Amino acid sequence: MKSRSISDLELNKIFALIKRYALTPEAVALFNDSLITNDSAVIDKRAQYIWEIIKRLTSLMIKPTSFPSLSDLFEYVKLTHASIDGILINSFSDYLASLKVLSEFLEKPELFNPYFDTLIHEVHLSLDSTGSVLDTHPEVAPVIKKLESERGKRFRFSQSFIQDKKELVQNSNPVFRNERVAIPIKAEAKASVKGYVQGASSSGNTFFMEPFELVELNNNVMLYQDEILRAKQKVLFDLSNKVREVLPSFKKITEFVVDFDFHYTLACFVREFKMERCKEGEAITLIAARHPLLGKTAVPISLTLDANIKAIVLSGANAGGKTVSMKTVALLVVLNQIMGYIPALLGSTLPIFDNIYTDIGDGQSIEESVSTFSSHMKNVSSIINCASSKDLILLDELGTGTDPEEGAALSVSILEHLKNKAKLTIITSHYVQVKRFAYVNEDILNASMEFSSDNSLPTFKIISGLPGDSHALEIASSVGLNKEVLASAKAQLSSGSNSIAQIIADLKGKTRALDRKITLNELESRKLKAQIEKMEEEKAELEKERHLLKVEHSDELSEYLSSSRKELEALVKEIKENGVINREKTKKVKEFIAKVETKNTEVKETVEEEAEKFRVKPDKPYEVGDEVLCGISKKRGILLENRGKGKWQVGLDSLKMILKEENFIPAPAEKKTIISPYTLTTEKPKYVLDVRGNTLEETLQLLDNQIESCLVHSFSTFSIIHGYGDGILSHGVQVYLRTRKEVKNYYFARPEDGGMGKTYVELF
Repeated sequence: MKSRSISDLELNKIFALIKRYALTPEAVALFNDSLITNDSAVIDKRAQYIWEIIKRLTSLMIKPTSFPSLSDLFEYVKLTHASIDGILINSFSDYLASLKVLSEFLEKPELFNPYFDTLIHEVHLSLDSTGSVLDTHPEVAPVIKKLESERGKRFRFSQSFIQDKKELVQNSNPVFRNERVAIPIKAEAKASVKGYVQGASSSGNTFFMEPFELVELNNNVMLYQDEILRAKQKVLFDLSNKVREVLPSFKKITEFVVDFDFHYTLACFVREFKMERCKEGEAITLIAARHPLLGKTAVPISLTLDANIKAIVLSGANAGGKTVSMKTVALLVVLNQIMGYIPALLGSTLPIFDNIYTDIGDGQSIEESVSTFSSHMKNVSSIINCASSKDLILLDELGTGTDPEEGAALSVSILEHLKNKAKLTIITSHYVQVKRFAYVNEDILNASMEFSSDNSLPTFKIISGLPGDSHALEIASSVGLNKEVLASAKAQLSSGSNSIAQIIADLKGKTRALDRKITLNELESRKLKAQIEKMEEEKAELEKERHLLKVEHSDELSEYLSSSRKELEALVKEIKENGVINREKTKKVKEFIAKVETKNTEVKETVEEEAEKFRVKPDKPYEVGDEVLCGISKKRGILLENRGKGKWQVGLDSLKMILKEENFIPAPAEKKTIISPYTLTTEKPKYVLDVRGNTLEETLQLLDNQIESCLVHSFSTFSIIHGYGDGILSHGVQVYLRTRKEVKNYYFARPEDGGMGKTYVELF
């Protein structure tokens, strides 16, 4: 990535934000523009690792701790076999302690050898915070005890000598010279003391002497001091050897730690700035995207571009957010191609670009005699030469700093060239000619920054499909420009400018009218859908009634045929007895009877087929005591006894009947009216339930009361403000809502109404 683009997008400031979360100096050094990649596999791998770390940060109480650098230790060990400096050993011990925490965080016990615990303990037992061997070390403490004993003897001898020979000494206190104790002896008494002379005072009146007994005591003290020094050197040497033994395995360990820290740092950045995973696609969809450097003051922007859009012309008021919005898009592309996460809502999509070229800001240079226009054109020329089919190009205020007519012509030509050469070009412009050019090209999108006519201030929101007016006069008025000057400026405006402003206003009006029509059409569609569903229900009911009528008529037909057959058979018998009918006539009569019975069978089968369609099947097998609805009249009865083969004895008031299972259906439970002897005391529900500052347990209790109150008072919707925080309340609330059968739907609020810090709830 070119240094100009890095500077324009303020990437170094973004990397500075990210580095704050690093645990190792080595990871800090990794964060630069070389991380930007166009390899989707690398992005996905990083994003997956980041997600795994985020899950652990959310669910575990333990968090990794910082690691000191081991580079000086590795270098020292490589150069010499001498004892390692205590400060470096302390750093290694701290590294081991952090490694232990990391192994617990990642649940990788193999990362931390149990021997490391022993080494950490030994370092803490041996060295203080400055890396010096402690006097309390087991190998040092006994020698120090002997040293103190010998010093005590020396002190007592010196005091005794001075007390006993007051006439010989110059004063009542021994002195220290060259780390040895000496007695100040008067010059004239020098011959009376047997011992060594250390020296004399400058006046020559005092000699500093060690009596022979004191010489031995001084020597003993010096010997013990040397022994302590050797003991401490031995402790440091032993520790150094133990560090050297394990150090070779730490080459791979440090590589693992640095790689983890790289992803951990990004994971913390993602959590802090509430980023979401970005999908890869040829189209662009940004939902409530935020610039990380703007913090809480950032106004979320949303933008949707089809894959066939090759350029965007962003226009609108000065200081309306055009440049920031353009930089936000590019910066989110960079973040996506570093880690796969962006500060926008879930569902956002971005393509993968090979390079990002920018021309933003004033490149004027007095030293190099370069004007604003010259600087811009020099950079734009370089971009045109370098651009390829997979690049993103950002050009701010293209063509400014020169004659407006020539600047506009250049802008149109550059835009036309780049839209055919690069993947996506975004420019900001006030030129009418550029807006017109975008309007007549299907692969160029006009977009503008919204401006409130109520208070003459920008809202910093992007409106796709509409060019923007510059609102120069409104802004000049809002900052207090002289009214006479403003009036004169308005009078001088050309009709052409007025017509463009009117076109923009008309387009905005038509857009709002179209939105209203879409809403009305949606409402009408819902109404028609409800009517169709109602008609379908009525049709099904009519079909059911027709079937019941058929069943009733078929039963009557069967009864009639049965009686007619008996009468006919009796008649035939009578005729036979009288001898009037012959065999041929009898055969015809029987054929007639068979034909009628066949017809009756067909009718019954048809009725049975239709009955199967409408038959209500029980949820479970019938049991004695079940209530049922019997026959066409749906008279309520109760099953008394199972007679087998699908037949039941049914009690109907005072009657008992044997019915087949197809002749009754399960009866719905009767609604019982409960008369309450007391007045309902449930509190009226809140339209907005604010649970910030509560624990999760307290929040769920409040939410339970809210839902109960809503059901009692027939409230169908409400909202919950839980804030962002660590996501505990947000996650807990939505998990709880998922378990409540009274909840029809729940979802995060719109960005302007609280975003992921607020949840809407719909009840049945």
